[in-house]
Amino acid sequence: MTDRSANHKIQGYYYQFNKTIFDLLCQSNDNNSIIVEGIEDFDIKTVDGITEAVQCKYYAKYNKAIIREAIEHMVLHYKQNKGKNFKYRIYIYFNEFPEDLKSINLNNLKDFLTKNKGRKNEEKFYAKNNVSDKELTNFLKIFYITAGDLFEELEKKLIDKIKNIFNCSNDEALYYHYNYSLRIILDLARKSSVNDRTISKKNFINEIKNKKELLYNIWFIERIGHKKYVDFLKKKIQKADGLKNTKDKYLVIDNDEIDCGCDEFAIIPFIKKLVDKTFKLPTAKPFLIIIKDHNLLLQIKKDLINENIQFNDGYEQISFNAEILNKTPLIYKNSASSKIKEASYVLKIIGLDTYKNSANQITVPHVLFWASKQKCDEKFCKNYAKQFFQLPCTSLLEIVEVLGV
Repeated sequence: MTDRSANHKIQGYYYQFNKTIFDLLCQSNDNNSIIVEGIEDFDIKTVDGITEAVQCKYYAKYNKAIIREAIEHMVLHYKQNKGKNFKYRIYIYFNEFPEDLKSINLNNLKDFLTKNKGRKNEEKFYAKNNVSDKELTNFLKIFYITAGDLFEELEKKLIDKIKNIFNCSNDEALYYHYNYSLRIILDLARKSSVNDRTISKKNFINEIKNKKELLYNIWFIERIGHKKYVDFLKKKIQKADGLKNTKDKYLVIDNDEIDCGCDEFAIIPFIKKLVDKTFKLPTAKPFLIIIKDHNLLLQIKKDLINENIQFNDGYEQISFNAEILNKTPLIYKNSASSKIKEASYVLKIIGLDTYKNSANQITVPHVLFWASKQKCDEKFCKNYAKQFFQLPCTSLLEIVEVLGV
């Protein structure tokens, strides 16, 4: 698959997700629901017992084969479920919406359902599947093709709809409510049973209405762009005083994801920069750095010793003692200023396994930063931190940029 075709396919997924969310939020009855990946991309079920199967498509150029494939599936479903309360809709975008899609009658429906027309290998779908003209005529009564919005227009409509429902700002609608909406739809799509892939408008709104945390959602980050997401994250950290000197601050570095040894910015210079920025005044509390890989952890500790940088690890390699780790450092002030002249240690550092195994004994931090592009254990983070931020970084330099140190 080429980059262009891959990007187009991904854009098609976002278009489908956005339309699914938008149509659910537009339901007049709060008890109406959607089924994600139902008969079609999504189905709308009303309290009146009507189910509308909706297929979403997003293409630059008109292609008759795209329409044929979509209609074929709907016609077959209709034939197998005649007399039931189904409707069918194709929501499709083309740069120029063709005239023959604006009003479909029996003749051009049959034309759409004919493959290789006029050739020796002509194939009439309706004949092959014994679909009569009467059945096709009745199908047309419950079938619609709607011209889709431009991608950006649909997305703007959705954000405006969310703003209207929750009376919130554009940033709140985008980074909180839309972000969580996207996560819900993605989670529903992965469920195996129809019931598990179904959600009502009322329940959907309840799921997203009080969300004021910045959810780590790779689909959302990919959609809005890494830089835009990081800029918002930085503002949120600053607004929360996440790096305030008097707060207990922990930083988990998932070195499976983070390059800790690049020439551009290695781990020891990174630690020095972090200490210099956040441990100046006597009221300051040292950062606790938590490293995932045991071998890397040992190497960092050796390098810290060689650099004469004092650290506290609770005697992790001998017999870990959380009480020792929790102790505040002894500080000697500079007589000429209020800054720290010397301290018994300037940072804490332990392994991730030690942290997880002893989290209930270690001081609960005001802020926990978890640097990784892979989704971390949110439940653990929320249980053992007053505030938690996941940093979608792949290098120490990116962590520096996000934290602003």
